[in-house]
Amino acid sequence: MNFAYRFNDAELRSKGMYGSKIFALVARKQRFWLHDNVVYVFCEIDHNHSAIQLVRFIHSIFPGLRD
Repeated sequence: MNFAYRFNDAELRSKGMYGSKIFALVARKQRFWLHDNVVYVFCEIDHNHSAIQLVRFIHSIFPGLRD
């Protein structure tokens, strides 16, 4: 998965969190002729639980997802 935007917040940098990532997943639900999109936004604030690990986990559960 490619990250389209890197988020560098002054408050996070002051706490020593450089290079934190923010990313979003879009889930699409189709019901008859209606389409609903839901966006889930995630932010990496703890480097012990990296965004890349979460993306790999999501891809392992849903292998058909597009990047």
